[in-house]
Amino acid sequence: MNALLLLAAWTVVQEGTPPPSSPPPPPPPTEAEALAALRKADDILSLRLRIDIKRGSFSDKDLAEMVPLLAALPDLRELDLAQTAVTEAGLAPLKRLKQLRVLVVSGKLLRSKAVAELQEANAKLIVSPSGGLPTGNREPAAIKPAGVGTPPPPP
Repeated sequence: MNALLLLAAWTVVQEGTPPPSSPPPPPPPTEAEALAALRKADDILSLRLRIDIKRGSFSDKDLAEMVPLLAALPDLRELDLAQTAVTEAGLAPLKRLKQLRVLVVSGKLLRSKAVAELQEANAKLIVSPSGGLPTGNREPAAIKPAGVGTPPPPP
C-alpha cells in the first residue's frame, strides 16, 4: 500500500505542472540595432566596416545598384572588388563614397583613368591591388609608400 501511494505521488510529481522558470532571454538585437548601439559608443571605439565582394559575376550594374546602400554606411572604410567583373566604367559611381579609404581592385584597373578620377574626387582614398594593403588595426591613411617621410640613410 505504501508502495502504491509512493508510485501515485511520483506520477503526480512527474505529470504535474513544471516548476516556475525564469523568463526567456530577450531576442538578440537586429544588425541595425547593434550598429546604432555601437555608434553611440564612438568615444570608446572606432567602427570601421570592410566589405569584400567575392562573386565573379558581380558586374558594373550590380555595383551601381549597390552604391546608394553603401553610401548610407558612414562607417564603410574598405571595399574589395578585386574578385568581381567590375570594369573601369563601373567604378564611376564610387565617387559618391566619400567615407571610403581603401578600394581593392584587380590589377588591370589600378592604372586606369577611372581610378585616377576616384582619387581626385576623394584625396584620402588608397587604391590597391588584391592583397596589397594590410587590414586590421592600421588606419589606411597612415600607410605610405616606401621611402616617403623617412629620413635618408646616414652617409
